[in-house]
Amino acid sequence: MENFHEAIAGLSGRELMVSVRNQFLFKYYFDKQQKKRPSLFALYAELELDYFYHALLTAIIKYVNHPDKIEALIKAIKISIDRQINYFENLLD
Repeated sequence: MENFHEAIAGLSGRELMVSVRNQFLFKYYFDKQQKKRPSLFALYAELELDYFYHALLTAIIKYVNHPDKIEALIKAIKISIDRQINYFENLLD
């Protein structure tokens, strides 16, 4: 990552994955086991989506007229998401 805004975009990808992870935990663990969903996980599932949106929005606004910079932001998000997926997959192995 070359600059602050790309780093923020990468962080936003991580925030998105935290929300996705929590949704998977709800569906494939708590619901399947018929256990009550922890309120903290539910709160994070919602808040992390907000964090993703707001972090990414600041970077997009900065580069709204620079498609090459937007592409770099998207790349940073993809790298971050790939890292999180690899981390989760390694936990399951």
